[in-house]
Amino acid sequence: MRTVSITLLVITFLSGAMLSALFANDARADHSPPDKRLLVAVDSLVISADRRDADVADSVTRLLAGQADSKTIALMSYASMPGEILEFDFDTAELMNGLDEFHSFSTVGVRGGQSDQFRAIAAGFDFLSDFDAAPGSRMLLLTSDGMESASKSTRDRLLSLVRLFTAEGWSIDVAMLPSATAASRAFLASIAAAGGGTAYDTGAIDGLANFASDIYGIQPVPVIQTLLARGGNALAPIDVPPLSDLMTVSVTRGSSDTLIELFDPRGAPVTGARPNVTVVKTAAAILTRVENPEAGKWTARALGDDSDLLISVDIDHSLSIELVDALPVPVGEPVLLAARVKSHGEPANLTGAFIDATVTNANGSAVYRLTDEGAAGDVIEGDGIFSVLVPEFAAQATSAIHMVLRWDNFDATIEDSVILQAEHFPTIRVRDLLPGPIDQGKFADVAEIEIIKADFPFPIVMSELNVQVISPNRIEIPSTVTAVDSLDDGSAWKFIVSAAPQGTGAYRVEAVLGTVYLGRAYETGSGVEGIDIGVIPTPVILPAPEPSFVERVPAWAWAALAIALAIAVPAAVRQLLVRTQPIPYGYLYDDAGRMLIDFGRVRQGFIRRYFARNRVPTSYMRELGLGRGEFVFGEESVKLRSGEARPNMRVNGRPAGQITVLEDEMRLGVGGRLLTFVLQPKAPPALAPDAGD
Repeated sequence: MRTVSITLLVITFLSGAMLSALFANDARADHSPPDKRLLVAVDSLVISADRRDADVADSVTRLLAGQADSKTIALMSYASMPGEILEFDFDTAELMNGLDEFHSFSTVGVRGGQSDQFRAIAAGFDFLSDFDAAPGSRMLLLTSDGMESASKSTRDRLLSLVRLFTAEGWSIDVAMLPSATAASRAFLASIAAAGGGTAYDTGAIDGLANFASDIYGIQPVPVIQTLLARGGNALAPIDVPPLSDLMTVSVTRGSSDTLIELFDPRGAPVTGARPNVTVVKTAAAILTRVENPEAGKWTARALGDDSDLLISVDIDHSLSIELVDALPVPVGEPVLLAARVKSHGEPANLTGAFIDATVTNANGSAVYRLTDEGAAGDVIEGDGIFSVLVPEFAAQATSAIHMVLRWDNFDATIEDSVILQAEHFPTIRVRDLLPGPIDQGKFADVAEIEIIKADFPFPIVMSELNVQVISPNRIEIPSTVTAVDSLDDGSAWKFIVSAAPQGTGAYRVEAVLGTVYLGRAYETGSGVEGIDIGVIPTPVILPAPEPSFVERVPAWAWAALAIALAIAVPAAVRQLLVRTQPIPYGYLYDDAGRMLIDFGRVRQGFIRRYFARNRVPTSYMRELGLGRGEFVFGEESVKLRSGEARPNMRVNGRPAGQITVLEDEMRLGVGGRLLTFVLQPKAPPALAPDAGD
């Protein structure tokens, strides 16, 4: 096929020799090809016969010249034969002059004959082949002739030629001019489909707008779409958000007499004289591009001339909304929904802005307002992070979050959508083990810890667990944590906490799990308090006190004093004292059979020894926790008098009163300890001989 096409190109060059003098500004490039080529082929037979077709063809060419992805544009008009192919560099001022001359020449009436689409497309293929054009190069065909009079075989051969473009990585786009019939539109669309391109129906008001949108890579939103009567007018506001990079206003009009005006927020008209404004104006279309437009309400106004009108706006901005933390969130915990607004990848400082977030999941939808005011969950005012505290998710769910950035003083919005996943995270369950009386300084199991996720075991390594045992006076005491049934990797989901309490009272166990789950650094804690632990202190035998000053008086002095007292005090008084104040007797043992105190060996001061020797205060034995009171020894019984309104003691398993008569083998319960009062000392346990003795 390339051989056939080269032959046609020779014909093209011969017929195009007559055009050379008309284009003094011809800027054909040398044969060092750019990356891509673009060839625009205009059916001069069609556009010379219809003014509307000519206006649309000129508009398409100029819009394409204003923004194209190839470095050069080539123009070719054709009728029964292709004309000379003219090239212009996009970076030169010669292009616009060339377009003017090209349009003037193309609209010169062509007498008789019929356009040859086959020769035009073959010339385009040879042009791209001659430069060995890179993949992505294109040919744009502007015509309304759909070869309705040609046979089916002729049309099929043309489509076969078109398919050669796709084999080379090139494409053919077709702009169907307004005068095309329905049958012609259908065949011209098939040419674009076979050539891997796009067909644009410029006969419809949005056809030329769609072409401009594709060429400029924009997605405009219609603001005015109507049929304007002669003398009628239309007005539309355009809200431009802050930090916008580019605003493109695309206008397609049915008549060149339809007047289009654009005003900035201050009411000043927008023209191409501004340094940041570029205007491509043709009879059928106007494209206005404003770089870094001022934020606020712009206005588009049209004065009609009995024609169709479509005005669309595309605002390109670098503002983006992203969640500060898009990791899965734990079920059952409040969620701090925080979003950051960026411009060109950097945090944007926005005044008077807020974000409305619609959270939608299987349970329905709810709208929350994120602000940067340092309230309602927002931590720091004015840091560019918009936040709100969202209620907890009750169950595992996937939520779609649609975020709309708004401002207080105008209606522009920026939208974005994200997904937030609520998952069950590991939790801690702590249970007390209620240990019995513990010897002071000894370790005992006080609590059990389980790590679960949605009520299922969740193994962790012990280093992720921090456990404290707190005493009644809020002091951490020594404790250990032991894994139960560890897995092969050393992890476990159940642990036993052991501690060495220092005194009787209510203890508290606190456990904190710090781990990484689903990419999130996560910490959760739990605890149990009121663990009643009784501690048995180490037995204490009261030592004999050192001799007092009175006891160190010489014996002869006491003898002299005794003689004097014997004379002064009747013998009966002494006898009475002996009878009413017997010497203390009896013993206290703990439940391990160890003697705690021998009342007969308690040494008291001089006055108490002679005037109240049968009374032993409980303050002599503070370690036993008996509280305030005294033991009173009589001839027939021993009584324990308590100075407390409600003694903290049990006698033989029953609460004690303020006066308790002690009997042999009577058991006293004090502070988790069990004491036994006996009248006679117990025999020490026999020692068993060691093995080998």
